[in-house]
Amino acid sequence: MAGDLRRVLTALLAVAGVLLTARAGADLGLAERALKNREFALALREFRQDAEAGMAQAQYRLGLMLLDGEGVAADGAAAAGWLGRAAEQGHDDAMRVLGIIYEEGRLGAADPARAVAWYRVAAERGNARAQRNLATHYALGQGVARDFVQAAHWYRLAAAAGNAKAKRNLAYLLLFGQGVTRDPARAAALFAEAAAGGVDKADYDLGFMYYNGAGGEHDPRKAAEHFRRAAEQGNADAQILLGRQYLYGEGVPADPARAFFWVWLGSLQKPAVAEFYFAALRNKLTPADRARLREEAANWHPRG
Repeated sequence: MAGDLRRVLTALLAVAGVLLTARAGADLGLAERALKNREFALALREFRQDAEAGMAQAQYRLGLMLLDGEGVAADGAAAAGWLGRAAEQGHDDAMRVLGIIYEEGRLGAADPARAVAWYRVAAERGNARAQRNLATHYALGQGVARDFVQAAHWYRLAAAAGNAKAKRNLAYLLLFGQGVTRDPARAAALFAEAAAGGVDKADYDLGFMYYNGAGGEHDPRKAAEHFRRAAEQGNADAQILLGRQYLYGEGVPADPARAFFWVWLGSLQKPAVAEFYFAALRNKLTPADRARLREEAANWHPRG
């Protein structure tokens, strides 16, 4: 009889566990939808309920809401508390965000060493964004002794996982031979992969390689292609250099109007750099031309 009772109780507990898990999953889905729809009060309530029940993903999401002040007053200490509880359960993104909190000094003074410690545990669990952050700390010597070999190791792991920004970072190490054997061809390939992954700075970097022949191939036409892609995404350096190419006819037909247009856009972010080119264009366009081009630039929007 006692054995039968134990089996019944065990079965009931198992069913209850399944029901609780299903309910938590359903509530978490409701919370995610509410957050997406900017229904912050509902999202906060649902995340908090599941977080208090011990769900790591809910603890992580609640921590983010508290950190960013979404629907609630920002509270770095409370955010760190919930993120810490998620991290204790092995949530690697929570570990990564804790690293960001300490790197940025969201709890007071910045603590790069503590940031590195959190990035490392997340990186060792395979979190590609944490791997890139850890690599950057090694490359800059922040919170850890500067070590380009370690930087290359962690960038390589993040890049292999598809992190486009890590591919760009690794490309720089390969281009200059820092922590790795210098390999400009591989650097160019990684810049191209990063650019295809949406990193506009990588298109600029690739354009700069072709413009200066840093990888052994000087090709102003290819440089212009990559500068244009980066410029169309709002990269000011690319806009100014593309304008320079139109000014001097480097890889593109000389066109003072297009030169002014791109330099003007770049000047909105980097006025000092653009000033030289405005001086060079002063006698190539009429005041009416410049006014028309400024109006065209004012209506321009970067590609999303």
